[in-house]
Amino acid sequence: MAHKELAGFVDGLQEVRNTYPAWPLSRLSVLLMIGDSPGIRMAELEQRLSLAQTTVWRHVHYLEETGGFVAAVRCPTDARAFEVYPTRKGEAFLRRVCGQRMGQQEARP
Repeated sequence: MAHKELAGFVDGLQEVRNTYPAWPLSRLSVLLMIGDSPGIRMAELEQRLSLAQTTVWRHVHYLEETGGFVAAVRCPTDARAFEVYPTRKGEAFLRRVCGQRMGQQEARP
């Protein structure tokens, strides 16, 4: 990451802190991972972020119900699993605040 990009990312983190002071860093990590990997399964989020299942579920539920940043949908090939996608609002938030590049898949509404 170049110096200018890093400075922009740090500024973005500060904006998140100012806008959402109660957000733990793990919630932002979950949102960043979903933005980078649209359609990621909950189990993969747990594994990649080394977070407990209940922690990931709590963050995804908050991001979905309170902020409208993500959408969790049942996996079409495994009804027990959920895939999580950034919404348009979530993608816009990540681009504006964090300069995050989105994954190749499209976001869910």
